[in-house]
Formats: sequence, structure tokens, C-alpha cells
Amino acid sequence: MSADTAARDRPGEGARLAADLEAAAERRPASRSLAPLAALRPFVAAHWGDAALSAVFLLISTSATLGLTWTARLLIDRGLASGEPGALDRWFLIAGAVIVVLAAATSLRFYFITKLGERVVADLRIALYRHITRLDQAFFLQVRTGEVLSRMTTDLTIVENMVGSSVSVALRNLLTLVGALALLVIVSPSFTGSVVVLGALVIVPLFLMGRRVRGLSARAQERFAGAVAYAGETLDALDTVQAFGRERRAAERLAAAVEGAFAASLARVRARALMTALVMVLIAGGIGVILWQASLAVFVRHAV
Repeated sequence: MSADTAARDRPGEGARLAADLEAAAERRPASRSLAPLAALRPFVAAHWGDAALSAVFLLISTSATLGLTWTARLLIDRGLASGEPGALDRWFLIAGAVIVVLAAATSLRFYFITKLGERVVADLRIALYRHITRLDQAFFLQVRTGEVLSRMTTDLTIVENMVGSSVSVALRNLLTLVGALALLVIVSPSFTGSVVVLGALVIVPLFLMGRRVRGLSARAQERFAGAVAYAGETLDALDTVQAFGRERRAAERLAAAVEGAFAASLARVRARALMTALVMVLIAGGIGVILWQASLAVFVRHAV
């Protein structure tokens, strides 16, 4: 292989920079604390209009989601059961109007919350760069430039996803859960306790299995990262490896590292497959138990 070909096959500056950013991100310890997110308050408050509109449309979309279920119930009870075409047409129009409201509110919620996330991250990048340019030169003797750039790219991308997506989805699911339980209490108080208990029996095993799957995924990624790191070290010093005739030994060590990564990945796949089966059985079983209780209640009611 000629020197020109070897130079072309080597990674460019962009690839090396991306590798440095990824390595800098992996070296930082992970944190589960949400307390640092409080520092985002002034950045979000600076665009309170978008935050307020996203909250308003979040409430509207959640209410429309719950209202659609209630409308479907009334459509059956007062539309189909009445036997009058006019009543049926009226409730179908009401259901269509609720769907239109739901679609519009969901779209506007997505727009304003995503806009807020993009704007907050843009302001954060500007503020971070201004702060970095005022730091003493001694700071850059301890922290690599790649890690600083990683803070401006990888870390802020995580913040953007959290502000522009994760928080909104979490609030929507929480409001939907609270509203659904409230409607369930109104419609059938006797089934509310059964639903809560069955929900806990379904969620707790899935939560425990999910923690195991995450742990196995992290272990598989560590094994694979170790294999890639060893391959990178040996290829960077390939002339030294060849000079001492250690090609076979290096290949054996890499094969052992790859096999270890494969074994870890296989354990993750087995746990994921078991979790999939558990999800299907528990959810289908929970729904079946609720339907069974509801059917018995219907029989008892008609018998009375």
C-alpha cells in the first residue's frame, strides 16, 4: 500500500473530532439527578410565551384525548342505542369535532415545545461560548478542547431533546393518567381499585425487567467499546506490532474481546426477548381480567 493510499484511508479531521467528542462524553459520569435542570429556568423564562402556549395546547390535547373516549361512550349510549338517525349523526359530528381539536392541539403543542427547545439550546450555546472565551488559559491546560466542544454539542443536544420532547411527553402521559383515573371513578368507581391494582402488577415486573435490560445493554456497550479501543490502539501502532511479530497475538486478543462483546449482547437479546413476552402476557392478561369482571357485572346487572 502506497503512502498516498494510506493517507486517504486514515480518518480525516472531522472523523477524529467526532471521535474525540464521543470519547469525552463517555468519560463523564452519568447522573440521574434532575436538579441541574433548574439552571434552565432563566433560559425558559426568557421565552415564556412559547412555554405558556405549549402548556395551554398540552392541556387542550390531553382534554381532547380524554374527551374522545367519553364521546365514544356517549355515541354508543345515546346515538346507537337511541335508534334515531338524527341523534347518531349528531354524535358522530361531535366525535369528528373532538378529533379535529385533538389534531390541531397536538400539532401546535409539538410546534411550540420544539421551538422552545431549539431556542433554549441556541441561547445556551451562545452563553456557554461567551463564558468559555472569558476563562483563564490555565483552564485549557486541564480540560481538552474536545471535551469543551462536546459540552456545546452532545450535552446540549440531550438538553434540547429533554426540553423539546421528553418533558412534554412525560407531562402529557401524567395528565392523561390522572384524567383517565378521574373518568374511571366517575363512570365505574368499583372498577377503579381493580385497574389500579392490576396496573401495579403489570408495571412493577416490567420496571424490574427493564432495569436488567438496561444494565445488560450498558455491559454490552462497554465490552464492544473495549474491543474497538484495543483495535484502535493496535492499528495506530501497527508498525510496532509487525516489528515484534505480534500479529497473531493481537488478532487472538481482539477475537476474545469481540466474543466477549457478543456474549454480552446475546444476554441482552435474551433478556429483551423475555421482556417482550412478559409485556404481551401481562398486558393481555390485565385487559382480559378487566373485561371478565366487566362481563360478570353486566350479567349481574341484567339478572337484577
